[in-house]
Amino acid sequence: MNSSKRKMLAANELLVNELVKIAERKGRVLYDFTNELITQAIRADKMGLTLKEVLDERGIVEEAKRSGFTLVFKRLWYEVLDRLYEGSEREWLIEEWRETGRWYGKFSYSRSPEDPLRALENGIRTVMWDIEDFEVTEEEDLISLRCISAGFSEAYTSLLSTFFKGALDALGYELVDEELSKGIITLKFRKKE
Repeated sequence: MNSSKRKMLAANELLVNELVKIAERKGRVLYDFTNELITQAIRADKMGLTLKEVLDERGIVEEAKRSGFTLVFKRLWYEVLDRLYEGSEREWLIEEWRETGRWYGKFSYSRSPEDPLRALENGIRTVMWDIEDFEVTEEEDLISLRCISAGFSEAYTSLLSTFFKGALDALGYELVDEELSKGIITLKFRKKE
């Protein structure tokens, strides 16, 4: 690229005004700030991504941080959980997952008091990358939760189910039906009376 030549770009006036404000707030010249944005768009494209995809992915990381998640190797995570679940710590582990689920239910409510179930669903979809299918649906007075992942061990399936039950309990729902098999969780809830 020849840095001495300039070329004009047309853009929506409202967007340009926002860029000017951002550049001023950061103590930057608009020309340099715009070039940085274009450079990052080109960099993302070379990675096979759009800027939107890059920002969405960053949003996932930020959501995970706010939610209290820690990145850990999946194989290690499952192995440790399986050993604890099969050992003398099973009851403690189950209670910890239930309590963490309750906390996450309250967290989901605090994020979106008008629709905490959607906040819960979106949060889980965002930060739990190993879930292949996750859905929370409302049918009349029942809430159905379905979670599927072929990679889950039996222990992880059971513990994650306990987490979901804790989360829905914190949101004011009681369990009415449960079907579990390795990698498949199907739960039904109704509002507590």
